[in-house]
Amino acid sequence: MIAISIGTISYLISNDLKVIFNQAILNNQINIFSTHLIQVIIFFIIMFLLNVISFILDNLILWKGSKNIVVCSVRKLLKTDYDYFLKAPPSAIWTELNMSAQQTSGFYSSFIELSSYIIEFVVYGFIIINISLYAGFFSICVIPLSFLMTFWMQKKLTEWRIKILDASKQTSTTALEIISSAKDIKSKNAYEFFLEKLNQTQSTLAKSIVVSSFYENYWSGVTSLISSIAPLIVIYLLMGITNIVTTKPGDIIVLYSFIPLFLSSFKKIYSIVLTYFTAHPFIETSKKYITLPEEKAGTVKIKNFKTLTTKDINVVFDNGQSLKIPNINVKKGDRILLMGESGIGKSTLFNILLGMRKNFSGSLEVNGVKIHDIDMENLRNIIGISFQNSGVFSLSLKENILLNKKNDVDFNDIIDITNLKRQLKEKKEQILNIDNLSGGEKSRISMAQNLIRNPEVILIDESLSNVDERMESEIISNIIKNFNDKTIICISHRENSKKYFDRVIKFERISDYSKEKDPQTL
Repeated sequence: MIAISIGTISYLISNDLKVIFNQAILNNQINIFSTHLIQVIIFFIIMFLLNVISFILDNLILWKGSKNIVVCSVRKLLKTDYDYFLKAPPSAIWTELNMSAQQTSGFYSSFIELSSYIIEFVVYGFIIINISLYAGFFSICVIPLSFLMTFWMQKKLTEWRIKILDASKQTSTTALEIISSAKDIKSKNAYEFFLEKLNQTQSTLAKSIVVSSFYENYWSGVTSLISSIAPLIVIYLLMGITNIVTTKPGDIIVLYSFIPLFLSSFKKIYSIVLTYFTAHPFIETSKKYITLPEEKAGTVKIKNFKTLTTKDINVVFDNGQSLKIPNINVKKGDRILLMGESGIGKSTLFNILLGMRKNFSGSLEVNGVKIHDIDMENLRNIIGISFQNSGVFSLSLKENILLNKKNDVDFNDIIDITNLKRQLKEKKEQILNIDNLSGGEKSRISMAQNLIRNPEVILIDESLSNVDERMESEIISNIIKNFNDKTIICISHRENSKKYFDRVIKFERISDYSKEKDPQTL
């Protein structure tokens, strides 16, 4: 509708210009000049407003489309198998996802505008042909020049756009690592090493951007050059070849004004073709994220936890390392402590139980149902975990703990159990600066996130390793006291934790299991 309005107004402006220059100026008719001048000014103001509206709508479509692609892609990411996050660093995933969303949205938003560009092209062509059929013919003949002088570089532009994406991923990864590891870099005086690493990635990115910009500016410059000289060429051809050039100055001025607009509208149509080639790799990347399959899971829903059993579980990692999980039998209400040296499979057991790791041999069953047959989203409502690494976000303390969930346990009780009363009083509704939190504070917040959900099975993955032994004992004692009907499985290296648990299960290297020991009795 906006394009039709602009086209109609453009046609009216061309008629007014012809009256002004063909009649009013030549015959010194000031009244006619004034009337049509006012009309032209009004028409230009209306066109300005319509172009502003069009610009706003175009940007709304562009960024709303980009937002929708990003949100959809992240939703798919969170729903897909966790193995995907082990293939690339988060910063690289985000950079690729975000850049691809912008390029994809840009292409589709421009494709939506195609009808407007076609209308402009037709209207401007009609204005030119209405003055001279030959002028229209010569203007159309100029169009192939744009193809001949620019079509060759679309492949180059596509190649360098891909290089920009790759370099951006590498730069984001490097920069995020440097900033997040500032403490380590400062303490080891490793400034120069990491700055040189960042300089290399930035140089690669800068080169890719400069070369890509060259091809973009070359295309824009060539098409602008053709649009600038085309009116003169068309008028020259009319004079020299056809010998029927109009003697009316208004017609010449309209031709000189509207031939560039005619070619500019074609440039917009042509740019969509080029955009497709340059955006195609990004469109495919966005499609890759949007079509990510959901994590493989069964359909059996577990209503209440009764038993957990493992048998002959063996996990082989990509690097060839192999881990064996001891045979375990856990019943409702059991309190189990898992011990053993680091990297021996304790956390791997939790990852298998929560569906984070799918590739393993042997069996793990909950209530007699194989883990592959269970609805994982349902199971994660029953089983809660606090990880060793921080699960703290840039939210207030209360928001960090609740995570927009309806809490089944009194919030203040959880604060008392995890010894976070002082932090809540000091920070109140402030957004937490993760870097200003101690390891112990992060651990207790992660624990509070777990407990507030009131899960039937509480998994503790060394999440108290960053607090001192006294506080660990106090928190474990509080958990057992307040969740005495729950099943608790805890990973810890501290011997004084044994007294709180019914059984201690020792994890050992594969070769050690050949000694015929029953890990359940340790």
